[in-house]
Amino acid sequence: MKKNHIFVFILVFLLSLSPMLSGKDKGIELSVRGGVNFSKLSFKDGEGFPLPRHEGKLAYSLGAGIQFGVFKNLSLEVDVLYKTIKSELVEFSGIQWGDTYYKLNYLAFPVMVHYKIPLSTSSIFVSLGLETGFLLKSQIEDKTTSMVIEKIENIKDRNSQLLSGLGIRYKSFSFEFRYGLGLSNLNRERNDLTIKSRGVEFLAAVHF
Repeated sequence: MKKNHIFVFILVFLLSLSPMLSGKDKGIELSVRGGVNFSKLSFKDGEGFPLPRHEGKLAYSLGAGIQFGVFKNLSLEVDVLYKTIKSELVEFSGIQWGDTYYKLNYLAFPVMVHYKIPLSTSSIFVSLGLETGFLLKSQIEDKTTSMVIEKIENIKDRNSQLLSGLGIRYKSFSFEFRYGLGLSNLNRERNDLTIKSRGVEFLAAVHF
């Protein structure tokens, strides 16, 4: 799926929810959000074979969300994010690597529970939830040799993460830090090899 199709999907999502804006006094809010993430792939093998070692690289997230008030300081948020994960291969079998990147593009659906702590002019909030991501595109890029592998064959199409977060809200703006811990084994070929994603994400949002 092309990137412009993703942005059209997000726009349609927003427009389809626009009638709910009249219900803001009932605790319903829309938001647009974007930011950066710093994620990597981690490998574990029960047989003890040498495994690739990766480091996280900066990538981006962009999307929209809707938030429902549940109780006075408790709310439920559902987002739609176009997210890119960029993980650099730095070592394999004792050999140092560089400029080799695994890139995974997801359409992700985080579902988060927020607890708000009001302050004098703003509020802070903590959050916990799950994110399900559907793989749109994967590739390996070696910038040293200019080689690109357009599809990573052994990566599964769906990824689930446990999310925890901390943020601050001031008027119609919020800034949030999220940590994602992979729950899914992304490897689809070997039962003894586990590949999981983990990393941090920084998001800024405008609520209306």
